[in-house]
Amino acid sequence: MNQSKGFIPGFKDFQHVTVSVSNVDRALAFYRDLLGFPVLGRLYYPNQVGLVIDFLDIGNNGILEIFSFKVPTKPAEWIPDDLQLGMRHIAFKVQDVDTTSARLKAAGVEFTLEPTDATGGVRIAFFKDPDGTLLEIIQGDLTYHVPGQAPLPTPPASGAPAGSELCYDHVTLTVSNLDKALAFYQGILGFPVLGQLNMNDDRGFVITYLQFGNSVLELFSFTKPTIDHTWNPDETVLGLKHIGMLVDDVFAVADRLKSAGVRIIYPPNHALGGVDTCFFADPDGNALELINGTCTYDE
Repeated sequence: MNQSKGFIPGFKDFQHVTVSVSNVDRALAFYRDLLGFPVLGRLYYPNQVGLVIDFLDIGNNGILEIFSFKVPTKPAEWIPDDLQLGMRHIAFKVQDVDTTSARLKAAGVEFTLEPTDATGGVRIAFFKDPDGTLLEIIQGDLTYHVPGQAPLPTPPASGAPAGSELCYDHVTLTVSNLDKALAFYQGILGFPVLGQLNMNDDRGFVITYLQFGNSVLELFSFTKPTIDHTWNPDETVLGLKHIGMLVDDVFAVADRLKSAGVRIIYPPNHALGGVDTCFFADPDGNALELINGTCTYDE
């Protein structure tokens, strides 16, 4: 297994993951009140769809960006088949999967996988947010079938937010070609491969874990043909939208990516909230964002 020589110069940490919702009050009742993620602030975008972004602390230096709109939303394009390319779920560590699951089920949360002992020596469960976005909770630390390299040094990580039993752990992508994905995420971005699990099913399912700063990027790959799904730039389509990485200089990192042949979706710019941003694409077209700090919120 190849070794990363270090994160791309300028990389600091994972920063955020974004989800579009149909009803912000219902979403905040779920993510803030039920899951316990504090609201850090809100930004209003003066665009045609009336975008409002709520920023929630999900622990481990991570932020959940909740996109809501003044116009009607469109149905999610995600299907419950991990062969579908793109963002699959986000996951949170907990002390006790069964205890957390029981509390969420008592509040009426829909579970797609009851608490179970999983490959790698962890206990997991899956459930949905009010719009059907898939979330996972995990108990324990993985034992890999194929160990990778030791993690690279990172800034100190925050723990779970005060009052929450959940702490951000990883985001998952299904990729069409693992070698191409690793050439991008490990070769260009410098994310070390921490290890792999071989699921030994008829789909040829392999899970590859990469260090994404203080968190993890989980890649699903298969020998069976994957189901095409292209990232949709329409923010009003429900579900997971993009992943954000914190860098020291957006313009400099974007130049490095462009020089490496990476497709830039939206070039570097000075954005609302007093930050610089840039969007770029992975080999399957998934959107990732560079951002150089925390926004100055409108409220």
